[in-house]
Amino acid sequence: MERIRNIIVYLICAFLGIVVGVLAFNYVVMPFFVGRGKTIEIPNVIGMDYVRAESLLTSLEFRIEKMDEEFSDSIPEGHVTTQIPHPQSYAKKGRMVRVSVSLGGEMIPVPDLVGFSLRQAEIRLERQELTAGEIDEEYSGTIFKDNVISTDPIAGELVPPGTAVDLTISLGRKSYHVNVPNFIGRQVEEVEELAENAGIKVVINYRKIPAVAPNTIYQQSETPGTTVPRGTEVVLIANMKEE
Repeated sequence: MERIRNIIVYLICAFLGIVVGVLAFNYVVMPFFVGRGKTIEIPNVIGMDYVRAESLLTSLEFRIEKMDEEFSDSIPEGHVTTQIPHPQSYAKKGRMVRVSVSLGGEMIPVPDLVGFSLRQAEIRLERQELTAGEIDEEYSGTIFKDNVISTDPIAGELVPPGTAVDLTISLGRKSYHVNVPNFIGRQVEEVEELAENAGIKVVINYRKIPAVAPNTIYQQSETPGTTVPRGTEVVLIANMKEE
């Protein structure tokens, strides 16, 4: 009787073992091997920011690796520029997707041009894929005449290729002596601007001079071409205006 009972217990255990084995095979072993062989489409992450691309790929059970970073004029900084495998190709879960990430548009440092001649500055800018912009002039006690005093943007600032860099060129030391222009025969309206540019002051006295055209300079107190201190006052005689 005891033997029969042992046989029954053995048969029951064997049956349960078979059932457990079949279930394990169907629901664990087979899905594992079948799943390993199944491929799915790799999404297009080009143009996405890296964090979003990483989230999407990992949600599909792919892995992601940043290969490198590169400049791009069309894709913003921090966004994916390329991926391997290519978008819409198929791969098994767990496949590594390698991406390159944008550094944004390439930026170029403005070269230090202070002290260079205008032509030298233009050559250096061309080598940096930059151009010379507006040219301004001013006096300088430290920079030789016709050389660069400053740039805008300043040296070292990062700018896109093709940026125009404005230059300020030295007129040399500001002279404290100037040459007196020839005002004779000029209209009063002309001499005021001429005097200002020459660095002198003028006082205009009007007289009635029949032989001279109205509102025209007839005489000046300093001989044309004379060197005088900047700001010297020159007296001009002009014929009276027509009434």
